Amino acid sequence: MFCAAWSRFAGSFQVVAVASAFAAEPAEAFALEVTAAPVVEAAYADLAANWPDAIAAERDTVLTYVFGGFAGRASRAVEQIRLAGGDDPALAAIGDAWLDALARRNPDEPTVSVDLAGGDQSLVDAAAAVFGAANRPVNVDPALVSEVPTPGFDTYLAQTCPDGGLLAGGEVSG
Repeated sequence: MFCAAWSRFAGSFQVVAVASAFAAEPAEAFALEVTAAPVVEAAYADLAANWPDAIAAERDTVLTYVFGGFAGRASRAVEQIRLAGGDDPALAAIGDAWLDALARRNPDEPTVSVDLAGGDQSLVDAAAAVFGAANRPVNVDPALVSEVPTPGFDTYLAQTCPDGGLLAGGEVSG
């Protein structure tokens, strides 16, 4: 469960960060980030709930200083989806579409294509407009830069999680 949550969280961050760096329009990257937000928020909760005892000493440091910035952005994006009229089923559908896009993505392309139903796309568009107006793009947000050493966590990932957060496929739904 921990490695699956790590893959969903880190893979989402990776895709959103690359899209943010390469997007022709910042609005495109904000829409992807808002689309990813339900998955990121759930993955962060799963990471916290399933933190391995072997790296318990670094739990608070990693959750706060390494993951906290992106998790906070995801929570704010989910709140914007809710304010746009999104309910739990809409958030689940948006999250499922994001996971599907991650599973289908071409790692050689800087962005992904997400297939959302019309109403869900409208929710994402409305939320992304507000979210984008209030936040810096991921690739230039200093709150997402962490230089906190986490050697135990890094070693645990390398030895335990098969894809290292690259979303090779098996960890997305496992």
